[in-house]
Amino acid sequence: MRTFLVFLTVFLVALWGAASLVGAQNGDDAEPHPDNDWVPVVPDESETPEFIVGNPTAVNPQTGMVLTLLPVSPEVDVLPASDECSTARPLTLVPLTVPAASQTNVAGFTTAGDDPALSCVWGSNPPSQTGFRTAWYKFTTDYNGLVTISTRTSAYDTILGVFTGTCGAASLNPVACNDDATGLSSEATFAVQRDVTYYVEVADWRPGALSDPLLLNLQAAYETPLISKWSNVGFIDTPAVPVSRHATAVAGADIYVLGGFRANLNLTNTFFRYRTTNNTWTALSNIPGPGFANTTAAYLNYTANNTTHQEIHLPGGSKGAVDSVAAYSNEHWVYDIVNGGWQQAAAVPMSNGVPFAYASAASSPAGKLYLTGGIEGPGWPLGSVISDTVRDEVLIYDPVINAWSAPGLMTEPRYGHTAAVVGNKICVAGGLRYNDGTDPPVALIPSGECANLSSPTNWAATEIMQVPRYFAHSSVGADGRWYVYGGIAQNGEAVPEVEFYDPSTNAWYLLNYQYDLNNRQPGDPSLVWP
Repeated sequence: MRTFLVFLTVFLVALWGAASLVGAQNGDDAEPHPDNDWVPVVPDESETPEFIVGNPTAVNPQTGMVLTLLPVSPEVDVLPASDECSTARPLTLVPLTVPAASQTNVAGFTTAGDDPALSCVWGSNPPSQTGFRTAWYKFTTDYNGLVTISTRTSAYDTILGVFTGTCGAASLNPVACNDDATGLSSEATFAVQRDVTYYVEVADWRPGALSDPLLLNLQAAYETPLISKWSNVGFIDTPAVPVSRHATAVAGADIYVLGGFRANLNLTNTFFRYRTTNNTWTALSNIPGPGFANTTAAYLNYTANNTTHQEIHLPGGSKGAVDSVAAYSNEHWVYDIVNGGWQQAAAVPMSNGVPFAYASAASSPAGKLYLTGGIEGPGWPLGSVISDTVRDEVLIYDPVINAWSAPGLMTEPRYGHTAAVVGNKICVAGGLRYNDGTDPPVALIPSGECANLSSPTNWAATEIMQVPRYFAHSSVGADGRWYVYGGIAQNGEAVPEVEFYDPSTNAWYLLNYQYDLNNRQPGDPSLVWP
C-alpha cells in the first residue's frame, strides 16, 4: 500500500477579513462574457493526505475532517462502470449530498492496451503494473475541495487510480493511487478543482477473476465537514446594509469601507471602519455629497512640516446610479484619520477633459498615491461600452505639495483591474480592455504588469494569472506576496479561488481550496466586488 502526504503551508493574509462581509454575489451582475482567447493554467494538485481508515469512516489526521461512507445501496444512482476510459460512466458529486454509488459486475471486463500504469500496485513483482479488468468512471464538479473514493465491500482485490487529462496512458496525469487501504479494498482522498474532469480507474490485482459475478462496489463523496480559512466577522452595524462596488483601504489593523451601492443600485456615502483587533465596526463621517461607487481608495502615511499625516484618499469615481460619463467625477476627497473630517485635495487630472472611473489606487511607503488605468465611461454593463476610452495613464499624487504628476503609461490600457505596491514596484493585474468588433466590446486581460516606483515608465509583464479576472480586490501580505481574490472570470462567473503573485518568480499560484472565498457548497456564492 502506498500513501501520499501533502503538507499545506500557505497562510491567509489577515487583511482579507472584510471581504467576507461586503461584495456582490455571483449572479448579482450577470453580464455577457468578455471576448478573449487565453487558456487558463490549471496546476496539477495531487494532494492525497495519509488517512487512518476505520469502518465506516475515513479520518484525515492533518485536518481532522471525517467522511462517513454509506453502504452501497442496491438502488445505485449512476450506471455501472464502463470497460473503456473513452466511455467512462459519469459520477455526480456535489458537497453535502449523499455519496455517488455504483455496483458493477466486472467479471467480463478487459484491459485496454493504453490503460495507464498504476504506481501504487502492491508487491515487489506484481503480475501487472496496469492491473486487470479495468473499470472507468469520470466526474467534473463545480466546487473545489476534497473527494474520497472507496471500493470497500467489493468482492475482489481492487487497485484505485485517479487521473486528469484525456484517455490514453500518454495523456492521463496521475492524481491519486491506492492499493489495499483496508484489507483488499482501496480508498483515496484527493483535492479536486472545479471545472476539471477527473477519470477514476479501478483495476483487479489478480490476473484471473475469482468469481462470476465479480462485484465492484464504488462510492465517491466530498469530505465533510467543509473547512474554510475564512471567518465571518459580522455585518456592518445598523442602519447600514451590505454594499457592493465600494472602495476599501487598509491602515494597520483597520479596514475602511467607503461608499458603494446598496440594494437596487442605491448610492451611499457611508464610511465605516472595521477594527480587526476587537472585531468592531464604527460609522465615521459620511463622504461629502451623494457618495461614490466604481471607485478606489488608498491609505497614505507621510510626514510634512514635522507632522505625521494619516489619511484615506478617495480619488474620483462614479456619483450616480446609472453608469455614464455624466455620473463620473474627478473630485479628490481626503479623510484625516488623526483629527477626523473630510477635505478636498487637488482634483484628479483629466487627459481628455473627461473624468473617469474603475481606476485602481495604491500607496507607496513614501506616502504617495499611484492611480492606474480606468475608463472614461461608461464601463458597466459591459455591453454599454461604446468607444475606446480605456486609460493606460499612471498618475502620482504627492500630498506634501498637493499636486499630481503623470510620469508614464502602462503597456496595456485597462479598467476594473486591481493594483498594489509589491516591494519597490507598482503592479496591476487583470481587468478589461476595449476590443472592437466583439459583443460585448471588451476583452479580459489575463496577466499583470509592474514598474519601478521611482520611475513607472518601463512596464514588464507578469506571467498569466491562474484565474484571470476583473472587478477583483487584492492585498500584499507580510510575506511580500500579492494576493488577489474575488472578481469575475472569463465565463462571467464569480471567482472563488484566491491566488498570489510571487515577485521572486514573476508567476501566479493558486492557494489551497480551503482559502476559496465562498463557493464551498450550493447556496454559498462567490463574491464579485469584495
